[in-house]
Amino acid sequence: MPGPDGPEEREWSDPTPAPELARRTRFRVGGGLVGLAVGLVVFRGTLLAVLPRLWPPGGPRWFTLVLVVALSLTLPLMVGAALGEALARR
Repeated sequence: MPGPDGPEEREWSDPTPAPELARRTRFRVGGGLVGLAVGLVVFRGTLLAVLPRLWPPGGPRWFTLVLVVALSLTLPLMVGAALGEALARR
């Protein structure tokens, strides 16, 4: 909404250059994959114990178990991506 002195003026920062965005994306993806790998290694015992229950698929409990396993591996992936982003900003 315009103020009493005219249109509101804002200063916008310059957009990030494309090579910098590509570099940050590589760091995020790499960090996320490392986080996912660490999560798989740390929880390998639990995942191997749950794996026989995932086949054959069927029923609402099966779907719930798949969601729980998938979402439990999402957290290490997100933490790794955040660490990759922090590393890329350095």
